[in-house]
Amino acid sequence: MSNIETRTIYDMVKDGYQIFSSYVARERLVPNLEDGLKPVYRRVILAAYEACPRNFIKTATLAGHTLGHYHPHSLDSVEDVITELVHMGILEGDGAFGSKSLSGNHSGAAASRYTEVRLNQKYTDFFDMLMKYVGKVDGEMDVKESAFIPTPLPILCNSGSFSLAPGLMTKLPAFTYKSMLEAYEANDPHKLKSTFGYKIMNEECLDQIWEYGRATVWYSLSVYKGDLEGYHGVFIQGSPELFIPNLNCIAEWKDAGLVFVNDISSGNDHRLFIGLNKGVRTLSQDTIFHAIRAASVKRDSILMLALVNGVARPIGLKAWIKGSLESFYKLIETYKQDIISIQEERIRVMSEFDKVRKYIIDHIKDTKLTAETIAKDTKVDLDIVKKIDAMSVKAMRQTDPQWEIKVCQKKIKEAQKISAKDISKEFIETINKEPAFECKYHFVTQKDLRVASEAQPEVAIETNFEDKVIG
Repeated sequence: MSNIETRTIYDMVKDGYQIFSSYVARERLVPNLEDGLKPVYRRVILAAYEACPRNFIKTATLAGHTLGHYHPHSLDSVEDVITELVHMGILEGDGAFGSKSLSGNHSGAAASRYTEVRLNQKYTDFFDMLMKYVGKVDGEMDVKESAFIPTPLPILCNSGSFSLAPGLMTKLPAFTYKSMLEAYEANDPHKLKSTFGYKIMNEECLDQIWEYGRATVWYSLSVYKGDLEGYHGVFIQGSPELFIPNLNCIAEWKDAGLVFVNDISSGNDHRLFIGLNKGVRTLSQDTIFHAIRAASVKRDSILMLALVNGVARPIGLKAWIKGSLESFYKLIETYKQDIISIQEERIRVMSEFDKVRKYIIDHIKDTKLTAETIAKDTKVDLDIVKKIDAMSVKAMRQTDPQWEIKVCQKKIKEAQKISAKDISKEFIETINKEPAFECKYHFVTQKDLRVASEAQPEVAIETNFEDKVIG
């Protein structure tokens, strides 16, 4: 009877809730420190590297490969992530993968059976170089999967991400790769630039994101007066990726026939025109301008969490970049040493090549000749003998060991010049995408900000963030 443990319903629910929350944070929602990716993003990329590193395949096929090999969860979530990775440029897409509009008329992706994808060739070449040096971990499908994706910077800090789980919320910012690296090298967060070209109106928030990973950011679209086809009005220009202008502020004017809204976007140039109808005297261009610029500001609460050794921890962007770079630099060093060791082994083989070759050719008619006998008689290491003995007689005769040694020495010198820092910069320059349009600063009064704030009430976040932050 002494082994009986008494537990209340409360204790059982609490323990189960904590176990579930820990699982969701670790396996579903919190990005990893090394690559800044949630598990589903990493698994889709790994599946793409296996299934479509060079050639296009159906999106449905990639989704099935991901579910069948790595991610035993929702098909919809995997297909959504594939679409997002296409927009991020990590995957290349053929077909309709949806688009966003400043007017709110967003279009979704076509069914996965109608579209095709493959891994972006820049990433394929990069993974060919480094993926084999990434450690393996136990996945959810009883298979080993790569612990992280080789990348010098946290990927989702380039595109932004939001996750909500029991007792946990994380919201990542979106900065260009190039600006993140420049900010880290200069230790100056004010070099950070929005991936989508938004103007960050309260730049003091960058210091908070940099050190603590928590801040309230005010994003702004570009708003300016102008004329379109003889109509006076106001233009809104910028990316619809994170938010669209709240045009409810002009709903009454629009319903009364005083103003009209035209979406004049073209390609990546997203623009709206809010114009005064002909003959309107009760409204002025200035009145519309003040209303629209308040509606073109968005407040976003950033709360950065990263999975560090299996535990979700608050983290500043500077510390996150440092963690990603250190992990990446270790991979490059391993890659570098592997090249050197392969060439050094080749030199060892070629240094003994003439001796072993001569012995083998002299005893070519000896059907009982073994590698062990050759090694014993020539006093050459058995492993070297086996490598030479595996060659055909024709290859033996044609091989010039001295030339081979010179080639290996050249490769060693080239490998010794490999710089993890240089490779990081080269890769970032290759994949970095500058915003199609960068919003210019326009003056917004405190009244405008107050109007925008009242339209977007802040959500309270209960957490003792600062005393646990990794910075």
